[in-house]
Amino acid sequence: MAARSPPSPYPPPPARQLGPRSPRVGRGAEVHAVRSEASGFAGAAREVVADKSDKIWLGEEGSGGRRGPGGAAPAHAPLLSAPMGSRRLEGISVEEAMVTRTQLLEEELSSLKEELALCQADKEFVWSLWKRLQVTNPDLTQVVSLVVEREKQKSEGKDRKVLEILQVKDARIQEFEQRESVLKQEINDLVKRKIAVDEENAFLRKEFSELEKKFKDKSQEIKDTKECVQNKEEQNRLIIKNLEEENNKLSTRCTDLLNDLEKLRKQEAHWRKEKYSTDAKIKAFEDNLIEARKEVEVSQSKYNALSLQLSNKQTELIQKDMDITLVRKELQELQNLYKQNSTHTAQQAELIQQLQVLNMDTQKVLRNQEDVHTAESISYQKALAKELQNDVHVVRRQIRELKKMKKNRDACKTSTHKAQTLAASILNISRSDLEEILDTEDEVEIEKTKIDAENDKEWMLYIQKLLEGQLPFASYLLEAVLEKINEKKKLVEGYFTIMKDIR
Repeated sequence: MAARSPPSPYPPPPARQLGPRSPRVGRGAEVHAVRSEASGFAGAAREVVADKSDKIWLGEEGSGGRRGPGGAAPAHAPLLSAPMGSRRLEGISVEEAMVTRTQLLEEELSSLKEELALCQADKEFVWSLWKRLQVTNPDLTQVVSLVVEREKQKSEGKDRKVLEILQVKDARIQEFEQRESVLKQEINDLVKRKIAVDEENAFLRKEFSELEKKFKDKSQEIKDTKECVQNKEEQNRLIIKNLEEENNKLSTRCTDLLNDLEKLRKQEAHWRKEKYSTDAKIKAFEDNLIEARKEVEVSQSKYNALSLQLSNKQTELIQKDMDITLVRKELQELQNLYKQNSTHTAQQAELIQQLQVLNMDTQKVLRNQEDVHTAESISYQKALAKELQNDVHVVRRQIRELKKMKKNRDACKTSTHKAQTLAASILNISRSDLEEILDTEDEVEIEKTKIDAENDKEWMLYIQKLLEGQLPFASYLLEAVLEKINEKKKLVEGYFTIMKDIR
């Protein structure tokens, strides 16, 4: 085994000694050139690949080639300062330029990182070779083969990078061409829109001149309408007075008609089916009369408001240019009010005639349709009586329950509660059963409920007899119903008193 030579007294070198054909010759100068040129390029694809004996530069148009250590790099013009025939986009904005600048800086940073990694790998490779050469009998053939293999791998990696960069550059060129066509189409669309806007402006100027002429004509019309408004005010005052007189007559006539209707209701005890329809019609006519009165009052208030407005408008006619629309609205409202008043007077005359005809019709209809209305009125009154009876029954039941609750609560407060519980436990029965045995007042309540049920049955039979009889029954039926309602009222009052005592 060969003896090793003593280790070198000098420390290992920090980096490989670069010869004239080393791939790292002038790398600091290249990095400085890349950084200085990146700010002037926008959208250009560029990559620097260093070889053992040459460098490859890729320009914007895809031009590039190998050059030796002494060869000159091809010149590149900045994209933003290129002429119109170059590949730059005509409509590029400041933001897009900044974006492309940042992209270039990012690409530069990534390339620098890759170069740094390559430098580190070269440093480690040289360090391993230096260790091999420090042996007493170094194997030079193995060292040379390692160097050749290393350079071969580096050349293959550079070729792959060149192909990738060329593909990326072609894709960017196609993208820029598509964007250029889109921007040209947008410019053409904007030119067309500008032509359309110019035509519209010419049409609007013409329309504005026509509106100025119309405005002058309307200002003259306002002067004429001022006199008409004064005349209309006097006419409206006279109309209001006439309407008030007619309203008083109609009110007296309505009271007379209502009195007549009440007399007819008292005399005609056998109204049947047509009673509902005639009452509905009379109610509708009464509502119409009330609405007519309200509308007359509203119209009177509107006329008063309009008179005040007209007096104010006389002082504001100095500003007639600003009040044209208000005068038009007021005139339209006056015309509408005049039409409404005329229609209201006609409607009121028609209502009087209709009421007179209605009185005649009701007498005829009531005589002709007595039999038809009998069944419906009887069924309705029977249902009303049953509903009232059920309400009274419910109130009675609630009162009984409240009395039980009160009694139980009072029993709990006394000393008999303990005695009752003790007796229930001795007899082996529930406390409620013991209370039923001891409580004699419950029997009185049961008897009372039975009496109330019998009274309810008698009252219902009496109602049926009244409804099925041939004689007039309205007064008797009303007395029976009022009696039941008073009974319900008393029960409800008793219910609330018990509730207060419990609380």
